Amino acid sequence: MKITLVFVYGSLKRGFPLNGALRTAEFIGTVPLQGYTLHSAGAFPYMVPCALGTVLGEVYRVDDETLSRLDRIEQEGTLYKREAIGVYEGEEVYSYLAKSVQDTGFSEWKNQPQEDDFQEDLLYLAMSLLEDGIDYNDWLLLQGMLDTDELDNYIRECEGKAYLSNDFYSS
Repeated sequence: MKITLVFVYGSLKRGFPLNGALRTAEFIGTVPLQGYTLHSAGAFPYMVPCALGTVLGEVYRVDDETLSRLDRIEQEGTLYKREAIGVYEGEEVYSYLAKSVQDTGFSEWKNQPQEDDFQEDLLYLAMSLLEDGIDYNDWLLLQGMLDTDELDNYIRECEGKAYLSNDFYSS
C-alpha cells in the first residue's frame, strides 16, 4: 500500500461537506501554499498557479483507497487533475488543480461556502456517479454527506456496487 500526501482546499477541508471522504486519512496540518490562488466556479473552488498567491489548505496522509475516492469525487482527469505541487518534510505533496480554465473572469473565492450551497451540485454529482455504479460503501459515504431522500428509493445494489434503478428515470 502506497501512502501519499494530499493538499486539500474548499469542500474537502475539516468542517466542510466532503471532508468525510478523508475519514481514513491522517490529518498532518493546516499549511499555507504559496504560488497558487483559488477561484470560484459557482459552488466549487479551483486552484491555479499564481506567482503571488497563497492558498490556506490542509495536508493529509492518504492510502490508495482514499486517494482513489478523492479522484472520483474530484472527477480527476475531467474537472481536476491531480498534480505534484511541492514537498513537505521530504515527501511529494499532490493536489487537485483545475484541468482547464475556460473563463478567466471567475472571481476569487473569498467567502467559504455554506453546506446548503453544495447540496444541489453534490446531488447531481452523486446521480452521475450512480449511473455507472459506484462502490456501495462510497454510496453510504455520500448518503452521510447529502440529503439523498429523493434518490434513496431508487438505489439498487449489485455485486457491491450501488446504481440508480430504471424507475428513477421514469418517475
